[in-house]
Amino acid sequence: MSTHPTALRRLSSRHRSRSSGPSSRHGGHRASLPRVSGAVAVPAALAVVYCLYAAFVAGDNGWSTGLTWLIALVSAAVLFVLCYAVGRWQHGRQSETVAVAYAVLLGVAMGYLLSLNSHRSVMSSTGVALLSALAFGASVYYIAHTNMQNRRARRRGRRLS
Repeated sequence: MSTHPTALRRLSSRHRSRSSGPSSRHGGHRASLPRVSGAVAVPAALAVVYCLYAAFVAGDNGWSTGLTWLIALVSAAVLFVLCYAVGRWQHGRQSETVAVAYAVLLGVAMGYLLSLNSHRSVMSSTGVALLSALAFGASVYYIAHTNMQNRRARRRGRRLS
């Protein structure tokens, strides 16, 4: 089977429906799900996971109480708002400042989770937060810097042709 773009277009055009709207195999219209952008979906998914883990840690690895869930929900809401704000702010910024913003956000989030556990000291929470922030900041810098270089190379290629 050929993977040439025109062959793929011909194959995909054969399977299209003749009706103007989306339909199921039996002629009825399919219910479409609302679309959620990645700018909202990624922070929301992170907030859900963070909420569940914060409730687990704040409950001292046992049964959760109402206060435990309140702490978890508030911390997840704060994480969602901060992730969304940094995600919207990052466009057009230098890769160094984006990396620092994400590193600080992850470091504070991890430090707070470790501080919820009563068996950890403040220094160990700070140390783990610092190490995770440094590692995450380096990886975000690499991704952002590589993405910026690829964007510049594509622009140069368009100008030359």
